[in-house]
Amino acid sequence: QIRDDPAIDYRTDIYSLGAVLYEILAGRPPFEGESFDEILDKTLNADLVPPSERTNVPAPVPERLQALCLQCLSRSPERRIQTAEELIRELQEDW
Repeated sequence: QIRDDPAIDYRTDIYSLGAVLYEILAGRPPFEGESFDEILDKTLNADLVPPSERTNVPAPVPERLQALCLQCLSRSPERRIQTAEELIRELQEDW
């Protein structure tokens, strides 16, 4: 959506869900900055630090949940979890 790509599809919602999950796990959003432009630049170009390395939440971040979160936040839509159903299945598997 940042690039106004005409091929945007439902996988942007998977990215958004990953961003919300990241904030739940880390207690802060995936990218922060002093301005909207700085946040956009980081979203497009900066390395994503795993939530377990940025957390200000007292509980540990479960590794599998972190991996699912990071997969949802992949910049490449093809590398993301593809559907909400797939994410639900992954979350319901035995940990």
